[in-house]
Amino acid sequence: MVGEYEDMRISNVGYLPIVSAYTARIGLVDEIDRLLHCEMEVSPGRVVLAMILDALTGRSPPFRFGEFFADKDVDLLLGEDIPVSKLNDDTAGRVLDRIAEVGSKVVMGAIAMRVVRSSSLDLSHAHRDSVDRLRREAGCFVLIGNTLSQGTGSVGSRELLKIYKDQHMVERNCGSLKDPVFVNALLLKTPRRIEALGLVPVLALIICRLIERTMRVNLRATESTVAGWEKRQTSRPTYLMLTTKFPGIFVLVSSMGRLLANTLNELQLRYLQLLELTPDIFLCPCGRRHRARRRA
Repeated sequence: MVGEYEDMRISNVGYLPIVSAYTARIGLVDEIDRLLHCEMEVSPGRVVLAMILDALTGRSPPFRFGEFFADKDVDLLLGEDIPVSKLNDDTAGRVLDRIAEVGSKVVMGAIAMRVVRSSSLDLSHAHRDSVDRLRREAGCFVLIGNTLSQGTGSVGSRELLKIYKDQHMVERNCGSLKDPVFVNALLLKTPRRIEALGLVPVLALIICRLIERTMRVNLRATESTVAGWEKRQTSRPTYLMLTTKFPGIFVLVSSMGRLLANTLNELQLRYLQLLELTPDIFLCPCGRRHRARRRA
């Protein structure tokens, strides 16, 4: 009996399995593997997932991001038991080069479409880069875009102005991308790698906002609240708020499988319910769990 647990180790995974579960929900790894389509020992999609997890927590420069996973359950978080030694600067560099070749916008667009399809998002208030310029003329705002004013899919002037004004929500979220917490020390060999690396925090932000949206939509549907900052009830929980509710989630890993070191409390179970997840995310690698569901 003792021999069965000789290989046991403990991993502090915190809230990261939630992030992994949401990347699996939109098929991020599969989509990036399809787009980049390159022969590598490690799936490029899993490398990007590893960089997203690191960006949200460890924030290591690319040449050291593998160190972040030294004490982590790699199989649980990435969906494959990848040796940490393979999560190195050469691997990251090759993936960034390939992203640059395919185009960051192409990858971004494909992932965005996956998010839209998987979440049934309403795009009527999406951030509109198509609003090319804003100027004052005769005391009026002039908004120029590519939306129709009449017919199918048309947007009236009042609605267009409302959409424009709602952009402050997007801009506030994008401000976090410029925070030193996200943008850490960079040491990359080529400018195009820097541009490709810029995709990582943007993808991380998409996952954060998708998590946030799911919680709020489910609270709104049930007209309920959840304990937030300082145990105050809120109907608008944030991603950051969520991360503070899962400190020190330790998973015991051995050849016999995984066990949670401590039982999840009621509040943690409540947050998982709002996220449409179960405690299994802390025990079963996300990629394998989603593939099993598709086969079923």
